[in-house]
Amino acid sequence: MNTLYDFTVRFISDIQPQVKSLAEQEQKLENAKKSRDQNARREAEQKIRDVHKELLGKSSNSIVYLYLTATQEADGDAFRASWQQDVLSHRDSPLQELKDWKLENFYKSIWERPKIDLDGLPAASWFLQFTFTLAKPYISKDDNPFYIIDNPIVRDKVFRLPMVRPTSWKGNLYSALWQMGYDKQGEAQLQRLFGDIRDEEQGRAGRLFFYPTFFTETGLEIINPHDRKRRVGKNPILFECVPAGAKGTFSLLYVPFDLIGQNENEIRRQSIEDLQLVAEAIRAMMLTYGFSAKRTSGYGVAEDDLIDGKVQTKAGQKPLTRLTNLPQEVKDVAF
Repeated sequence: MNTLYDFTVRFISDIQPQVKSLAEQEQKLENAKKSRDQNARREAEQKIRDVHKELLGKSSNSIVYLYLTATQEADGDAFRASWQQDVLSHRDSPLQELKDWKLENFYKSIWERPKIDLDGLPAASWFLQFTFTLAKPYISKDDNPFYIIDNPIVRDKVFRLPMVRPTSWKGNLYSALWQMGYDKQGEAQLQRLFGDIRDEEQGRAGRLFFYPTFFTETGLEIINPHDRKRRVGKNPILFECVPAGAKGTFSLLYVPFDLIGQNENEIRRQSIEDLQLVAEAIRAMMLTYGFSAKRTSGYGVAEDDLIDGKVQTKAGQKPLTRLTNLPQEVKDVAF
């Protein structure tokens, strides 16, 4: 049994009364325009808005839009315009569905801020974590072809929360180091941090383990490319985004597994050296280079102040308060 197929069939069946009503009101609107009956036109427009609002309250706006577009029983573009206006008028909260399912506490205790027990890990392991606030919207590109717009944000597969994948954090942090000039001068250190996958037989994993970051707000960003000759906008493009002001948690685990059995002073020296470099890279990534799609246009940067920031070792933890001070704040961490 195909659960997704069954859900879609059932959902389409459930919205048939609204689709029929929408088609009727659109026909009345068309007739009112032809007869120039302003009262009938206003009445039809209001009823269309009411039906759109009712459909927007359903669980899948994308299925509604795709169904209307495919069957042409009613105007799918008009429904999408109502959805766009609804999203722009207030921030959508994916967390509401978790509240409806009574899973909010599960999300906050497990997913929002992962917890790490360092006791079972090698010596000089550390865990860095902080909650940040977006200074500019975060954009990413999902591969979901069945969505109400062409540029949906990446979401997790279970709860459909907007997210930054661990692989995205890894790539963006490496990119920040590359732009800082560390690609060649610190090649050995970068390999031990990020691993080396260029050689299938000789490749190895890195010491850094990235966690996903989840957000609980979504919005829309409108990007309007300009004609170079006329210098006017053309064909605005909609991007689903996480809006500025939203909060997410960055979590990073460092495990020097390749140093097990070596001299403790050398292990500690490398761990401190790696922590310092990573702190500098995080500061640059978060404040300057960004971690979002279209980051060269200023998207995906964070505010300076951190919430509940810490770097944790087996010897205890040290608070982290500001991104600009991150390299200084991780100094003298006890191992």
